[in-house]
Amino acid sequence: MIYEFTVENFRSFGSAQTLSLIKGKEQKKSENLISGPPGFPKAVCAAAVFGHNASGKSNLYLAMYTMWQIIVNSATGLNAGNPIPGIVPHRLDSQWTNKPTRFEVVFSMGHQVFRYGFSATEKMIVTEKLVEEFSTSRSRLLFERNSRTSGGVADVQFSNKFDKAVRDHVPKLTRDNALILSSGANLNVPLLRGIYTHLSKRMVFVGPSPVSNTLELLAKDIQEDALFHHQLLGVLRDADIGITNLRVQDPPELTDEDIERFRQFIKPAPQNPDIARELASMLARQGKPRAILLEHESADGGPIEFGWADESQGTQLFALLFFLVTRALRGGSTVVADEFGTSIHPLLAIRLVELFQNP
Repeated sequence: MIYEFTVENFRSFGSAQTLSLIKGKEQKKSENLISGPPGFPKAVCAAAVFGHNASGKSNLYLAMYTMWQIIVNSATGLNAGNPIPGIVPHRLDSQWTNKPTRFEVVFSMGHQVFRYGFSATEKMIVTEKLVEEFSTSRSRLLFERNSRTSGGVADVQFSNKFDKAVRDHVPKLTRDNALILSSGANLNVPLLRGIYTHLSKRMVFVGPSPVSNTLELLAKDIQEDALFHHQLLGVLRDADIGITNLRVQDPPELTDEDIERFRQFIKPAPQNPDIARELASMLARQGKPRAILLEHESADGGPIEFGWADESQGTQLFALLFFLVTRALRGGSTVVADEFGTSIHPLLAIRLVELFQNP
C-alpha cells in the first residue's frame, strides 16, 4: 500500500511535489479507506487527480513509472556507462538544469512501513536512502548512499541490520547507474530483495495504449479462467452495450506454408538443422493469436458474433482495463492509470473504481 509519492525536478515539476494517499478529515466515504500496519493512519483505496490540459497529470504518471522502471532495470538491464532511461529535468527554470531528479515513495510491506527514494542524473545515481518508519513517529535509517564522483565506488552507509559481507560487497558491485536496492536484490540480500520484489511486482501501469501482449493475455484468461470469464461478461452485460456472451477461438493449425514463410529468413545451426523450423514455428504461431469473439443479439432475436476489432474502442479499452485491474487486485497491487476516463463510459469507470472499494 502506498502512502505518499514525491517527485522533484522532473519534466513540468520543479520544486518537490507530493501526492499523499493518507486519509484526510473527511470520513463519510468509509468504503474508500483501507487500514495499514497497526498504529499507522488509514489510506484511500482510490484517488483521482483532476486538472486542465498541461497541468502535469501525465507527468505525475510518468514520474511514478520512471521510478519503477529504474528500480526494475537498473541492476540487470543497464551496462556500465548506459544512460538512465526516463530522467528529464525541469527545463522552464534554469536553476534546475544541473540538479538531479528525485523520487521518493512511502509504502507498507507486511507490518512494516518504509520510505525509499533516490536522486539521479541521466549518467548516475547521486543519492539513495532507505528508512523504516515507526508508528511512534520515530524512524530508523537502513542505508544511505552518496555517490560523489562518477566512476568511483558508491559511498554507502549501512545500518547494523546488514551483515559485514553486505556492507563490504554490495557497494563495490553496484555501478554508478544502478541502485543499491536493485543490486542488493540481485545479490539476494534478504531485506533488499523483499522490498525490490514488493515494489517491482506490485505496481501496474496503465497508459492510453495498453502494452502489446495484453490482448493475448486477456484472451488466455477468458478461455482458461472461468471466474474471470463470468466477471467480465457480467460487467459487460450490466453496461447495456448489447454484449450477451463472449468466447475465445483457438488459432488455426499451422501449415507447412506458414512455417516456410519464416524459415527462409533463419539460418540453421550446422549441428542442429531442425532449429530453424522450430524457431519458424514459434514466429508463425505468434502471428496467429487466439481470437476473442463477442456475441450480440440480432434484429430477429438470434445471436450474432463480432470480432474484437469490430467492437468500439471504449469496449476494447474497458475489457483490457478490467483484465489489468482484476489481476492487480488478486496480487494486491497498486494500479496507476493515465487518461483513465478516455473512451470509457462513466458508468464503466465507476465499476472499475468500485472493485478497489469492495473488500
